[in-house]
Amino acid sequence: MFKRVAVSLVVFAVSLPVGSWIANRDGASAISAPTTAPQATTTTEPRAVFVSPQETVLGPAVVIADAPYLSGSQIVVEFELAGLAPTGDSAVVLRQLGFGNELEVNPEDLDTLFVDSWYLVAGSDTIDGTTSNPAARAARFEVGDGFDPATIEEVVVDSYSLLAPFSADITLSVGNESAVVAPGITARLLAVTEQAKTIVQIEMISERDFVLDNLRVSGIGPGWLSAVREAEGRPRWNLNHESPAAPDPILIRVEGATWIKVDQSVPVVLGEGQ
Repeated sequence: MFKRVAVSLVVFAVSLPVGSWIANRDGASAISAPTTAPQATTTTEPRAVFVSPQETVLGPAVVIADAPYLSGSQIVVEFELAGLAPTGDSAVVLRQLGFGNELEVNPEDLDTLFVDSWYLVAGSDTIDGTTSNPAARAARFEVGDGFDPATIEEVVVDSYSLLAPFSADITLSVGNESAVVAPGITARLLAVTEQAKTIVQIEMISERDFVLDNLRVSGIGPGWLSAVREAEGRPRWNLNHESPAAPDPILIRVEGATWIKVDQSVPVVLGEGQ
């Protein structure tokens, strides 16, 4: 049995090339199936564009930057900001102006991103740059005289800040004169003047002075009559209490908004310039 199977296999194997040779001899040509070159594929997703092909995404907004140019001893990079967060259903924001006054700001007009820290790379040099305040739309780099803008290889945002509202209730007293109310903001008890009506003076301290314009200070509990910022414009509030003696402890509320720093280096897409 085994020999018969083996012989059959040998005969079948030999018959394949012989049959092919006979078919070709009779004039039949072998037809090969058409082949198609394999298509190149990529797993890289296309880059999303929200506002402009020259945009750089930073958190909830995009930066659209122009090419750097030289102005005196500074390199200047002008830019625009466009928010990505929906604002259609957002409430109007109240900005504190001092002396009890407020300004209504529509959500789409509110600066919520501060591109505060930059650097540029030119050859072997790394030069720091800054934006002066959240409303400014230019980063400036002090490069000195004789700098060639053509040597700039890269412009990078080194950090940015996001605007965040807060409300903090704190306790102050003699021997406990200061308290942190938000990142980078501290309240300090300056003076207590006890008379027919007590005056409590509170000073606000911030790493960024412009933050202090967005604050409001008030007393918590019964007896507080008013809270007014100093007429001189300093970040000091005078709180009036109806009692000839100050409450102990002194409970106050600080409300407003501050800038939360995000340390993230992001290369900037630059435009064609002016």
